[in-house]
Parts: sequence; C-alpha cells; structure tokens
Amino acid sequence: MLNPNSNLELISEQLKQMISMVDYMKAEQIKNIVRDNYLTDHERRITANEESIDYLLSKDKEREYYKDRNEELEFRQNPYSQDGDANCNS
Repeated sequence: MLNPNSNLELISEQLKQMISMVDYMKAEQIKNIVRDNYLTDHERRITANEESIDYLLSKDKEREYYKDRNEELEFRQNPYSQDGDANCNS
C-alpha cells in the first residue's frame, strides 16, 4: 500500500530543488550584472583613452607642423649660417 505522505515528501523535495535552482539562477544573474557593469565601465575608459590618444596625436602633428614652419621662417630671415655658408648647403 502506498504511503500518502510519500507523495507529499517527493513533492516537497522537488520544490526544495526548484527553489535551490531559482536561488542559483538569481545569484548567477547578479554576477552577470556585476560583470556587465565592469565591462561597460572598462569599455568607457578605453574609449576615453582612445580619444585622449587621438587628441595627443593630433596635437603632436600640429606641433611638428609649427616646428617645421618656424624653421622655414627662421631660414628665410637668416639664409646664412653663423660661419657664413648658405644654410641650404648644410
């Protein structure tokens, strides 16, 4: 003869397992949210660094242009070196 409590015990055990699985899934979901937030912040910092690098590279090109331009203007102002030779021969 079947014990009526055995069905209830089986159902109770299955419910406990389901609750445990839901708790595990919630914990994994929280871990994923934390990871997503970390990755989003990391990607934001990478983008900011890339923008800073691009800005610095553009400023370096600008600096190089002005340095070359300054040398050109100095040459036009004084086409001879200190020893009297033409700068174009050095």
